[in-house]
Amino acid sequence: MAVVSFLDGPSKDLHFHNLNLTTGMWEALHVCGDDLYFGTFGCYPPKAQTTTTTIPTTQQQQPGLGNVNGRPPQWESTWHVKGPKKDQVIRTVYTAVGPRPN
Repeated sequence: MAVVSFLDGPSKDLHFHNLNLTTGMWEALHVCGDDLYFGTFGCYPPKAQTTTTTIPTTQQQQPGLGNVNGRPPQWESTWHVKGPKKDQVIRTVYTAVGPRPN
């Protein structure tokens, strides 16, 4: 389990939420004043389903990233934010990038 803390600002080093992706999914709740942050996190594809692939380069083959169905591993976070002045969804998707050709 990881502990996610604020990096800077007035909340620097204070606890934001826990994060445990061992099952591939996680939910977190954070209260900030009158605002409520509900976060969901997921890894795709799950680690157990990955396979090794190769990425062709000019003269040689280099190890791939464990693609499944031709897609590289990803993880995403989605925050649903509600409050007196807030009503939004923040979604971020992170995608692994393969080695660059020489």
